[in-house]
Formats: sequence, C-alpha cells, structure tokens
Amino acid sequence: MKNIFHLLLVGSLLISCKKEPELLIDSHQCNPVTVVANNHTEEEALQDLLNDYVANGIPGVAVVVDSKTKGFFLGVAGMTDIAAKVPMTSCHTFRVASLTKTFMGAAFMQLLETGAINLDDQISAILDDEILADLDKSDETTIAELLNHTSGIPNYDDNSRFVASVLNEPGKVLTVEDRLNFARELRGTPDWVIEKYEQIYSNTNYLLLQLILEKVTGKPYETYLSENITVPLGLRKTTFSTINTFPNGLSSGYCDMYDNGKLRDVNLFDANRWSGEASAISNAMDIYTFFNALITGQLIDPSAFENMKNNKYGLLIEEFDGIQAVGHDGQGIGYSSEMWYFPEKALTITLIANKGRIDDDQPSIQDFVALFLGVLSLH
Repeated sequence: MKNIFHLLLVGSLLISCKKEPELLIDSHQCNPVTVVANNHTEEEALQDLLNDYVANGIPGVAVVVDSKTKGFFLGVAGMTDIAAKVPMTSCHTFRVASLTKTFMGAAFMQLLETGAINLDDQISAILDDEILADLDKSDETTIAELLNHTSGIPNYDDNSRFVASVLNEPGKVLTVEDRLNFARELRGTPDWVIEKYEQIYSNTNYLLLQLILEKVTGKPYETYLSENITVPLGLRKTTFSTINTFPNGLSSGYCDMYDNGKLRDVNLFDANRWSGEASAISNAMDIYTFFNALITGQLIDPSAFENMKNNKYGLLIEEFDGIQAVGHDGQGIGYSSEMWYFPEKALTITLIANKGRIDDDQPSIQDFVALFLGVLSLH
C-alpha cells in the first residue's frame, strides 16, 4: 500500500509492542502449479539474478516474465520459511496487498458492462447514511472517483492510531467499521491538491468499493471475485484472507524492521486487517494469469480494459527507467509485489517476495526494487 506507515512513528510504536507474532501456519506444503515451459532466451541470467538477490537479503522470491521477443520464464529462489528451512516453490503463495485493487477494478468493469452500475453514480445514493456518516467528502464522491483515487476521502492508513493498532496488536482483527472509524477521524484532501497531484491514494476508497459491490450484487466481495474472476480463470492459488487468513502454502513474511540487516518473521502483522482493498493471497503464476487475461480481453471487453487503463481504475501508470508501464504494486510489512505490463516492449513482469516494509523509504527494501529493475533491464 502507498505510504501506509510514517517512519517517524516506528521507533516509539515498536518499543511499545507487547505481543509477538506467533507461528500460525500449519503447513507450507502446496501442490505444484501447471505452467508453460520456460523458453526465455535469458533464462539463466534471470535465475542468477534471483539467486543473487536472495543471497544478499531477500528471503524468497517468485517471478513470471512474459516477453513477446524473449519468451516466457517462471522462476523462484530462496526460502518460504527461513526457520523451518522450507525452499520456495512456484506454488507457494504470498499476501499481494494492493494488487487486490486491480481485481476490484476488473469486477467494477464487469458490473459496468452488465449495467449494474454507472461510474458517475454518487456513492451516497448507494450506501446507507450510517456508513458514510462523518466521512469527509463522501457526500460528493462518485464510483469513478473511488476507483481512480480522486475522491479526496481520507486514507485510514494515515491515522497514527491505525498504525499503532497494527504494530502494537499484531493479528488483531480490524473490521470494516474499525477502518472506517480511523478514516472518520481525518480530514479529506482538498480539491486543489487532487488537481495538482491527479491522484491521492486512499485505501478507504476501495473499502467503500467493497461495500458498494456487496450492496449491488448481494454477495460478499470474496464470493463475487471467486465466481467471476478466480474460478473462471482457474486461479487455484488465489484466495482472500477474509476467508482463510493462513492457508496452507502461504509463505512466511519477513521485515528488516530496524534496517539493521536482521529479518523478523512478521506474518501476523499483515493478517486480519484488510478486505476488498488489500486482502488477496496469491502466487506469481496466478497473478500473471489474471493480469494477462485482463490485458488480452479474456476477462473483460478490450474497450473496458482501455477504459480501466486510461482512467486508472484499479490500475496505476508508472515509469521505470524511462519506460511506461501499466499495472500495480503491493506493499505490506512482510510482503512486496509488482505486476506491470510494458506496452512498448510487449512485456509483462510479475514479481513477488516475502519481504516487506514499514515505510516506503526503508533502505532495507530497496533490494526488491533493484531486483525488479534488474529483471526489466534484461529486456
């Protein structure tokens, strides 16, 4: 997630932590996934790259690369559980955090195609008054503005009490209402700021989209996503932590919390605090399959994907080494993920690691960023 923690808070908050994460995963065993055979011209170089970064601090990593000019590569390296010495395999899963937003964006494009929603609908006409009560700017927001982060509705991640709750009480369930209450305590973003920066990222936007999806379809968001995305695409390793917080095959998550070179198992910190905004659990192959289906018109109409891309509905537009990409990233305390398509190179990269961050600028997470850029540089 974007800027979910404030580094200045970390020292005092961590000192007050009273509860240590526990080993809650019963089994790291998982069944192999079916993949296309590797035929990438840089297969050896890609695998060496993964191995090098694991040797220098990333616990475990998985990548899928699909290049029109160089071929296909699925690779893994490192450990899914350091203490138990369980090697990473292609079927092990990770918490992919905000990649969940792209699933939700696709779901809303499906609802738009069927006429179930209009993107210009005011959310106040859909959601009950008590949900939006005291939530700044929610009375002037449309579905589209939630999808592309232009609502100005405050991000509950920015509330220091949310940060304290996560760090001081790992594993505590934070309900939808809990998270909305954190947002209610904050002021919204002024319109001029949104106009200047185009998007003001807020997890609260996608929490509200979850509630809208559930109101419109009459189904829990997990059920809708399963019936309309994961099952049709055969995503056997993609679940949502609101259904099963610790599924078998889930990799332990790690963080160098003090940037001192010491990794700590922090899986519990990423549990029980997300839903429609960031709760997906998946592996590199499933994420690639989903994203490829989205890009190629297998999941929604190609025009719907263009609409999604051009308006940044559940997608971001970024530049890496001067090359434009469409996709999303995901950031948690114990996990990191990247999912990007580079149109000018006809290249898709999905990279996931079981190492995360407390703050976006932590030096200890820059190896994951460098690994992603290293994969890109081979294309």
